[in-house]
Amino acid sequence: INAEYGEEERTYSAFAGYAFTVNYIIGVGVLSMPHAFYVGGWLLGLIALVLVTLISIITALWIVEASSRAQVLGKHDEQSQPLTIQDEKYDFVLRTKYEVNQLCGIFLGSWGNIVYTILLSLYIYTALWSYSTVFSSSLTSLIPLPGSVLHATNCTLNWTSKCTDAYLLYMGIYAVIVIPISCLELTEQVILQICLTTLRYIALTLMIITTSINMATQPLFNGQKGPPYIAFSKEFKFGGFAQLFPAVVFSQLLHHSVPGTIHPVRNKARLKGMFLAAFNSTFTFYAILGLLGSLYYGCHIDDVATLNWLHYSGGNSKHTPWWAYIIRYIIILFPVIDVISAFPLSGITLGNSFFENLPGRITKDGTSRFVKILCRLMAVIPPLLLGSFIRKLSTVLEIAGTIGYFIAFIVPALLQWRSQVIAKRKLHTSDTQFSTHFSHKIYTWIVLVLALVAAVYNFTEIIITNVTKQHPEPCI
Repeated sequence: INAEYGEEERTYSAFAGYAFTVNYIIGVGVLSMPHAFYVGGWLLGLIALVLVTLISIITALWIVEASSRAQVLGKHDEQSQPLTIQDEKYDFVLRTKYEVNQLCGIFLGSWGNIVYTILLSLYIYTALWSYSTVFSSSLTSLIPLPGSVLHATNCTLNWTSKCTDAYLLYMGIYAVIVIPISCLELTEQVILQICLTTLRYIALTLMIITTSINMATQPLFNGQKGPPYIAFSKEFKFGGFAQLFPAVVFSQLLHHSVPGTIHPVRNKARLKGMFLAAFNSTFTFYAILGLLGSLYYGCHIDDVATLNWLHYSGGNSKHTPWWAYIIRYIIILFPVIDVISAFPLSGITLGNSFFENLPGRITKDGTSRFVKILCRLMAVIPPLLLGSFIRKLSTVLEIAGTIGYFIAFIVPALLQWRSQVIAKRKLHTSDTQFSTHFSHKIYTWIVLVLALVAAVYNFTEIIITNVTKQHPEPCI
């Protein structure tokens, strides 16, 4: 029960919150992890993943800290008797949820709110755009239309008008699935998201097991020495850092969705453990898959790793057993499952951001479900329309991806810094129940400097690469 407003609120367990967090984190980024480890070197890839995971955990908790301070400062301004941070209990988020754009408005001013909302809109629109194209392109390339003479592999090699027809059909199917889910609240999706988390883990585990077995028993090409059969062994390829680091950052990005994830969790004392478990889970899968995929496939690894299982035969070159077909299609259809889960979660985040920026007279002080659904539709329909007409997004996504540095690192660091300054001025303390050793201001400045340098470097490399039209190294 919402004690402050007298209305019932649905909540969920920390385990359900863990499932939502994992589904937010594991988007299409996991599919590019083996390729990212290849272009940057397997050891450099592992070092980058460790660094990004640690910073992502810290900055996610900074958003929780900023929400705590906003809660207490709001009550401090309302009451005649000053409050301290310690007066608040772990259930504060259940009474007031602050979206990140609201926190920006509170601690960074109206311009902070506006700039963040623009950045978030650009980032999520391009992410949703990519999800829709991944779904439609994957099914078009893998499953021909019923009754059509078109073979699935034809669309992988040569895109025709029949491929376009199939692509648009699958885009329509995707819209029918994800639009209704995007209009549901997170608490109404608990069972669905837990099931999708399970399917994610099954597909990733199968990818890891089959690659391990292949590395021990099946050479990738004739004359390869082994076992283990390793096609790539470079620890560092600094020339590929500009591709590696953004891929790792985007694969661990959920910060724009932290408020929506933590708000329904019943036991707020478990939030630290929930985030730690989720990031550790994604790190483990990313690290193992990135290492095995890059080492075994080498330059033959596809940008979308699951496509390397298109011809998986279970080690039998003459006859593919039935169980190998099952494994093959579970893995190659993994992107489809992945984006069905990821699309509504991101759409809800952007729709809620739109909703919170509307005047109270329109949203009926935040209680109008109809207006909230309209905001969700404004968030999810445009990317589906864009995806229907344009399916090649490489350059657009590279440029827009630079925004991820701001959402994951720079904005949380600024919120941590400003919320600490304001809390110390008004409350004489900035400590919260969620504060850690990494709440110290020195870490705020370290993250800010690293993120700004990385963003400038990445954007510069994108411009240089596209202007000079550099080509990837040949695969021998």
